[in-house]
Amino acid sequence: MIWDVGFDPKFQALIWLDEKIYGTVFDGTSYLNTWPNPKVEVMPGHVFEKKGDFFSLSFYLVASQDAFEVIKDLIEDSVELLPITWLTRPNEIFYFLNVIDVVDCLNKELSIFDYFLDGGVMSVDHYEFIEEKIINKHIFRILETKLSRFYVSDEFKKRVESSKLRGLTFDPLP
Repeated sequence: MIWDVGFDPKFQALIWLDEKIYGTVFDGTSYLNTWPNPKVEVMPGHVFEKKGDFFSLSFYLVASQDAFEVIKDLIEDSVELLPITWLTRPNEIFYFLNVIDVVDCLNKELSIFDYFLDGGVMSVDHYEFIEEKIINKHIFRILETKLSRFYVSDEFKKRVESSKLRGLTFDPLP
């Protein structure tokens, strides 16, 4: 099964503090050689929320060093580890996980889409995956929603849950 990843609102969320990062599009593009190591901080209103292992940063994924080590073998070929500086936690290591594995894996005839007026895909209402294209894919983007979402495997979900890592939610796809 493939899961849609969300962020648990009981845990802290982060915001960018560096304007140089604004406007950056995370769509599978590599930023390894141009990443500015931006500064982040807890989003106002989330300061008293629980500290997790994973964090939302503009709805993208941040992981603590410890959380990354737990899932490293599953995702290291599908993400870039981009360093960030958390101003009030300067002695801890956190990574922005840039998901760069974009897979054209939906069966276009059996999946159901909503479209923009220009014909581009707005959203997917029903997912039918071409299974052989996602074998051993544990975190990835799909071509149709690469600007806004990423997905994970059952194995990723089970590893996070069995390790009691906090901050993520997993929703089954329609």
